Amino acid sequence: MGIASYLIVTFFAFAVPRSAVAEEWSPQLLADRAEAQHPSLAAQRDQIRALRERARVAGAWPDPMVGFEVSNLPVSTFTLDDHPMSGLQFRVEQTLRPPGWSRLRREHSETLVQVASWGQDEHAVQLRAHVRTAWWELVRTRQLGTLMERQLERTRDVLELLRPRLSAGTGAQAALLRLELLRDQLDDALSDVATREAALLASLRSAVGEPLETLDTPTRTAPKALPRVDAPREHATVDRPAIQQKQAEEDAAQRQKQLARREALPDVRLWAGYRLRQFESPTDTGVDFVSIGLGVPIPVSRARTGRAARNAALAEASRSQNAREALLDEIAASWTAVSAEWSRAYAKALNHDERLIPAAQAILDAVRSDFTVGRAEVSDLLDAEVALIELERARVHAAIATHLLNVRAFALFGKDVS
Repeated sequence: MGIASYLIVTFFAFAVPRSAVAEEWSPQLLADRAEAQHPSLAAQRDQIRALRERARVAGAWPDPMVGFEVSNLPVSTFTLDDHPMSGLQFRVEQTLRPPGWSRLRREHSETLVQVASWGQDEHAVQLRAHVRTAWWELVRTRQLGTLMERQLERTRDVLELLRPRLSAGTGAQAALLRLELLRDQLDDALSDVATREAALLASLRSAVGEPLETLDTPTRTAPKALPRVDAPREHATVDRPAIQQKQAEEDAAQRQKQLARREALPDVRLWAGYRLRQFESPTDTGVDFVSIGLGVPIPVSRARTGRAARNAALAEASRSQNAREALLDEIAASWTAVSAEWSRAYAKALNHDERLIPAAQAILDAVRSDFTVGRAEVSDLLDAEVALIELERARVHAAIATHLLNVRAFALFGKDVS
């Protein structure tokens, strides 16, 4: 290819709109798109941004107050120069917070941001698990549907093989009816598959925010082996956002307790004033005055309020700690159940692949061969067909179950186990 041809091909490759290019979806890509575009996560990001803005100004002291007063005017004249008590009063006042209050207030606000951030991460983990679960459910539904179509075609072939060789015996007639019932059951089950597929696609569209007009899934899935997790509690402590969120909630409650102790102390108010007088007389030259004052409230209810706030913060810290321990216990117990189910599903899928399905297929082939020469009954053919159908379905369920259990482990630990 010449340079000119290469440039032309490259130009058209980049000129094609992105929407015109078929996108190959995968569970990871679907989960990434859902995390980037889902409105609930966008709402949480907005909440975190609002908390960060509040944290920026947390701990700021109240603004100083500036006052101006025209005082002691005679009611007869309303002028400043008719009485020695009259004058213009200027005043500046500032409320002083206890030492350390600003730092604790700022740290508490920053910890609330961490709580919300870990909550967003936890929501993202569960959303990703939801998308991946829907994906694997869709894979299983489609694979079962494809399997049913093959089984339906195979059942019809058996019926075609059976009809010309069918004897008039009652048993043969009963077997024919059973085989026709199996055909009708498969045909009816395919309608359920279509309904289930439509529901799963709608769930994925809602989570991802994409039309997903073409969403290809694998036609066969190998089972996923069970990874080894020696310490599930420690594993969850490191990677599960919900555990980190509970820890951040406990830290926030501890800081709230320290803040409540500071806020129980009375606020000191400091002010300074300047009085400008206009009256002058032989005995009163109208000298201006200055004043400085300090005010401390009597802590009648403040101490009681502060004590209640400290006790409430301690209760919140204890609640967060207990909730964290309960969640860790739940994760450890759930992992025990998940690992047991996962191990069994993996072994079952391998057993079906390596032994049961090949054996059932060999039996069906042998029965078909014997039936053509009159050495097998109709009921034998039907039983061999049904046995193969059930084993193939069980294999699909077992193989997909390993991947669904992997997603459950991801939701438990906040990270794929390996």
